[in-house]
Amino acid sequence: MRVDTPANEAGKSSGAVTQVKPKEAIITVDSILAEDPHDPPKVGGRRKWIAKLPECFKKEASRELTEAEIEAAKGTCGVLTSMAATDRKPKLIVTIGAAGAGKSCKMKECFEKFEAEQKNVVISDGDEVRDQHAGIQAALKLTKKNLLAGLEGEEKAEYEKLLANIEDDQEIGFKDCEDWVYGNSAAVKKQFFKEGREAKKDCLLALTALKDAYKKCVEAAVEEGYQVYAAGFVVKPKTLLTRQIGRAQTSGRMITVDEKAAPDGDLHKNTVSKQAKAIKGILEIFEICEKTGGYAILYDNSPDFKAPGYKPLAPVYERKASEPPTGDLQGFSTDITIKNVEDYINQKIQPG
Repeated sequence: MRVDTPANEAGKSSGAVTQVKPKEAIITVDSILAEDPHDPPKVGGRRKWIAKLPECFKKEASRELTEAEIEAAKGTCGVLTSMAATDRKPKLIVTIGAAGAGKSCKMKECFEKFEAEQKNVVISDGDEVRDQHAGIQAALKLTKKNLLAGLEGEEKAEYEKLLANIEDDQEIGFKDCEDWVYGNSAAVKKQFFKEGREAKKDCLLALTALKDAYKKCVEAAVEEGYQVYAAGFVVKPKTLLTRQIGRAQTSGRMITVDEKAAPDGDLHKNTVSKQAKAIKGILEIFEICEKTGGYAILYDNSPDFKAPGYKPLAPVYERKASEPPTGDLQGFSTDITIKNVEDYINQKIQPG
């Protein structure tokens, strides 16, 4: 676009102009959900997104977990099967990373480094708990056929119109999923952690940020003799956002937006802000690891770990008990300190 500059009248008369770049469009939830003729909804591909989950499904999805579901979650989360630590201090493993940071892809490696058996750890993870909530899982997996089968009358006619021209087996996504997808899973997650801690079992606390309530949980565990082992995960925000969008399409869970951080709905701002909170928590938990004689490790998970020929990066930072820290700041610095790690993240990861 060619724009004259009023401050330079001489330039204007001589034909001088200033080149102004068009403002780049921001990515928002609405832009993700908008119909795309080049990428239409299809079975096994992009979901068909609509505004609201019908009330009859929403009521079931937003209810609290039943006792039977909680018991089932106790089984999958190791609450019932894991054994108390003996002849050593129990371990509290804390994983911190923004949604989509790829925490699960590194967990086998982390358990090996932490000398912990995954099958003998009480796992306090909201996703693990929600996997046992029948209402949430049913809503996330709704197809056109199953959705319409649960409706009748005017409501059915309304949704038939919304879902016209797509196949019966097409999966449906709902923009309002934040209103019903969490239930009381956070409370159950904390309950599992409390039960595991009281029994002196090794515990894992999966977090996207070290909120005050969880920091108090960690501090209480330390007072009870736990050693803290922490794994932090960071990803360049543009890459992280791409993964979050892809996960929304496959899982049906849309990205949650912090309206204070992104009042205009800009998902890149939202991602940067949420990862900043995760980073703050990572640095705080690393200090606790050192004080308890535990283990701290930080990964840059920006490379595509699903790509052919993927070669994982060495940990950015790694420190076991009182041993000197090691790591690879990828040319940023050869001096491995928490301060240099923080500077590396802020200068090499967060702007990306």
